[in-house]
Amino acid sequence: MKEGIHYFTSFISSSWLYTAAFLLVFIFFVVFAIFFVKSLIRKSDRINRSMAILPGIAIALVSLLLPILTGGDHFMYFRFYQPAWPLFSLPIIWLFSYFYAGTVANKKIVLRSALTTVLILIFLFTKPNWLLFKQADRIAWEYQVTLLGRSWAHALNTVFQGTKLSPRAGEIAVGGFSYEYRGEVIDLMGLNNVEMAHSEGDRHGIKNHAAFNKSVFFSQQPEILLPRLYDQNILPKDFSGCGHPLFQEALKNLICDPEFHRLYQPASFEIPSDGTLKYLFVFIRKDYLNIIKANGINFTLFQEDY
Repeated sequence: MKEGIHYFTSFISSSWLYTAAFLLVFIFFVVFAIFFVKSLIRKSDRINRSMAILPGIAIALVSLLLPILTGGDHFMYFRFYQPAWPLFSLPIIWLFSYFYAGTVANKKIVLRSALTTVLILIFLFTKPNWLLFKQADRIAWEYQVTLLGRSWAHALNTVFQGTKLSPRAGEIAVGGFSYEYRGEVIDLMGLNNVEMAHSEGDRHGIKNHAAFNKSVFFSQQPEILLPRLYDQNILPKDFSGCGHPLFQEALKNLICDPEFHRLYQPASFEIPSDGTLKYLFVFIRKDYLNIIKANGINFTLFQEDY
């Protein structure tokens, strides 16, 4: 709940437009409650029009409260609220209609104008600005990570092309990778891995991505782990020591575990790419190396620099 409140306050304070929308919705709820009670007491005909807006109010409230109750998440730009907050404009427009229905000659024109104004504000003043979408590095990264995953999977497909081998691959961000890879993908975060998701243990770590369990990993033992493309055939920092900081946090220092050292070793494969060579680095299960050799696949092994 505490994290959810922080998620909500961070969202409404991230843009003046979000702040204004929330304040208007808050005013609407107060005014609506007052007039709804008065209509009930006086048995006014307006009570029927008040009832008509209740579904819209329910949708707005649920959209507002769910991220608070679930604690939000760690992704950029508050994705839980992005599809929901424009709905908050509907009660505001309805409120205008409620008070001026009898005084405005052409209510449809007024309502359309109000809705158009809201849409223009949304387009021009949301963050990142839609006119500068390609320059918005943070939101662009959410798309780039998918393309990266597909490129890693494509490179791994290339390694085993022409063989009957299709090793299981353990991965952290599986979206784009799973889309492209021909073999089985082991989701180390547990989102698509029932055994991992339902495992016991602490859930400290990345928000909603802290289900990794070493015992489950060692029982599943994917043949290939964390494939990444690099320009040089030199052991990268991400595959030495305890690995990339993301590996350390998401995998709870798996790379430093003595049992991991016993089972896995860093290796690389040459990948032709537009007339040049790239190198696909992986952690590979040691007992799988002989199978790869028997299928005529060349690779470079690196000493465990843990």
